[in-house]
Amino acid sequence: MTMRLENTLLWYCEKTDNGIKFFVYMDCIPHLSVNHYKFQSGNTRPEIVLWKSQVTWAIRRLATVESFDFTNCAITVRLDGLFSKINSKTIDIHNALKPVCDAVQDATGINDKFYATECGVPEIGEPKLIITVKAERK
Repeated sequence: MTMRLENTLLWYCEKTDNGIKFFVYMDCIPHLSVNHYKFQSGNTRPEIVLWKSQVTWAIRRLATVESFDFTNCAITVRLDGLFSKINSKTIDIHNALKPVCDAVQDATGINDKFYATECGVPEIGEPKLIITVKAERK
């Protein structure tokens, strides 16, 4: 199943021996960083709320289609990024991981403090973020 939302480029999943892997390709948007995604008041920026809700929706939808339940699963979240150029204005992948984990937490119902996380090295290419969520039965 493939569908296009506003910031979503592509989403799909693959079954593994003891779980499932979800892949969500998203546009990279400004302020997608643990350092900038909230206002000083503590409120989350509206564009981040929308972006996170689209990641959450894609994962939930795939899990529903596959009849997958996250109960008793170990979660690993990986974030990779492709950028048209890499310079001082390129987002820091490690800082972008926090809002991604928040979105995955909303999708799975599992607190993100229990996730294993991985970050790839930024690469040159058609700009996008690639979110991989691996859920394995414990």
